[in-house]
Amino acid sequence: MTIALIAMLMLGTFPSVFLFLLGTALALVINYDKLKDQKNRIQDNAGDAVQVVILVLGAGIFMGLFTESGMSDALALSLAHIIPESFGRFWGLIVAILSAPGTFFLSNDAFYYGVLPVLAEAGAQYGFTPLELGIASLLGQAYHLLSPLVAFIYLLLNLTGLDMGEWQKESAKWATGIFIIFIAAAAITGAVPLFK
Repeated sequence: MTIALIAMLMLGTFPSVFLFLLGTALALVINYDKLKDQKNRIQDNAGDAVQVVILVLGAGIFMGLFTESGMSDALALSLAHIIPESFGRFWGLIVAILSAPGTFFLSNDAFYYGVLPVLAEAGAQYGFTPLELGIASLLGQAYHLLSPLVAFIYLLLNLTGLDMGEWQKESAKWATGIFIIFIAAAAITGAVPLFK
């Protein structure tokens, strides 16, 4: 069976994903007739990978719905309308602060392609350039790796035996310090005018 699969891969008769799926399923059924034994083989050889794949698929589905349904645009417009116009001169700081929960609760694609363009458009009315607001939006990356949408975190937590909540609480202290340093450095260097 292995030789046949390699030959089909080399000849390109079927897509490799299909061949690997079929080969794995056949190998499990042929070599292990009990479902419990098949599950044990999968857990022993790919337990960590299966958890990460399920997370990535779930996050992809959620973010696809969030983006394609227009919810990300509606969220961005709501944020732009909630903030009073008198705060417009602080739009750089507002975008920097919004980027922290934005990159934590949303995927990078949803935040940067869905929410940021609307915030940049609103910021243009207050004299902020797209480049300035783009840089401001990067400051929240200090919190991104604490997000439950980052797949490799689950693998690391599983390998270390840590609880997600405990790890987030401990790491949030450091992320907050880094975030403050980012904002201070952006203000001092003038990379992001935090107010105009």
